[in-house]
Amino acid sequence: MINVSLGENPISDKPILPQKDIEILRSDVATVNAKMLSLTGNLQKHVGDLADQVQNLAARTDQSAAVVERLKTIELEISKSRGDLNATREALAWRGIRVDVNDLLPAYSKIKSFLTEIRVTVSDTFGSSSTDPKPPRRFVIAFGSSVSGRHIQQFIDGLLPLGLDAVDFAAGATTWAGFIWVLISTKDCV
Repeated sequence: MINVSLGENPISDKPILPQKDIEILRSDVATVNAKMLSLTGNLQKHVGDLADQVQNLAARTDQSAAVVERLKTIELEISKSRGDLNATREALAWRGIRVDVNDLLPAYSKIKSFLTEIRVTVSDTFGSSSTDPKPPRRFVIAFGSSVSGRHIQQFIDGLLPLGLDAVDFAAGATTWAGFIWVLISTKDCV
């Protein structure tokens, strides 16, 4: 299996996209993600304000039981919407981050379950497709320069119980800036 990143051409030495275009695309994706996070944050605040108003109205009213019950139903719907907004916000935060996983790791199914739980989609798997597939000696995650510390910490916290023993940083690899690999290292990692 050939793993090709933007800008790399497996057939010739000429890049598929010039580095300048790749950087423009990355910048555009980052801008859109930031705007989406801001918009969902604003919407979440407005939903919270509305929920507070409903709670205040329910507390002050002595109207019929039907009105109070309807207000409780609305409050439950608002609470559900808050949860949906939180889930959407978290999913948007992971947009633009590519996660590849070595499918020969002993805890592969648990790793997949963890990634599903935090709403991360695996972009690609590797390991079993190698010319000489062997289970890895070490369980390492490596990440690019644009992966946030919050995301790295979330990976470390979730993968430590599954046997994670090292973290590596792909310094200077601008085409891999938004990547996280769950893999075996070919070098010693700190």
